[in-house]
Amino acid sequence: MNHNSKELSDFVKQQLEELKPYEDSPIKFPLGDYSFDFWALDAESVFPNSPDLQKTFNRLKKKKTKKAIKFQRKRRHFLV
Repeated sequence: MNHNSKELSDFVKQQLEELKPYEDSPIKFPLGDYSFDFWALDAESVFPNSPDLQKTFNRLKKKKTKKAIKFQRKRRHFLV
């Protein structure tokens, strides 16, 4: 990986880290009620030319999925 792509990769990783506080809320577009679920996409379509970012994306997505499952189990237990 050359220096420029390494810098870009580090920059995108940093941007993903900054988005963590918002990862449980849907992205709202200003025109209408449509929400886009970024996490429903696969890593290859989000970052087609960057294996490092694909790994980071998959790791964060897996962590988010585990968190959501844990929340659903707690909620289900609470509702019973």
